[in-house]
Amino acid sequence: MLTQITAQTLATLAVNYRSYSLLLLDPSARHRTLVLAALLAQPPCPVYYYGLQVGVSTLDQFLSDWIRDLSEQSPAFGRRAIAARQLPSADLETRARAFADALNDVGSENYLLFVHDYDRADAIWDVHSFMEALLRCLPPQCHLLISSRTMPPLPWFSLIARNQVAVLREDGSINTGMSRLTRS
Repeated sequence: MLTQITAQTLATLAVNYRSYSLLLLDPSARHRTLVLAALLAQPPCPVYYYGLQVGVSTLDQFLSDWIRDLSEQSPAFGRRAIAARQLPSADLETRARAFADALNDVGSENYLLFVHDYDRADAIWDVHSFMEALLRCLPPQCHLLISSRTMPPLPWFSLIARNQVAVLREDGSINTGMSRLTRS
């Protein structure tokens, strides 16, 4: 049963990831970790993984950890990303653009940028503001995949209106509309 659930979710992801800037593994899904393991074992494209650590409490910590992890996975990522981290923290748009430029350096092929345990940043509003700014300038070949136990506080209405987001459900279906946001 779990293998079937995981296979359905991965098949849906493989078919649909290129169409969206942001994909969210349904926060109500009980088997997100199994999907993560299967995705890393059989990715539909290159996957760059970042798992939020317990104790991250600022945007600077978040960016430092993310940049370190991505630089280890893709050396092309590092140079401009480090410059993004060193920009003034008050200027989120400039930092997000610099980070997006670094993501563009990863390559021209489609890839997934997987952020796991995003709920650990629930109380860090600068992180959400940064992610919102990043989504506005994300390179087209980069597709952000978020796994979270809670619904991230991102601009869902505008993302849905621009057809930039999809929620991957555990049954393998995909939701691109408002029902995931409004159901309890």
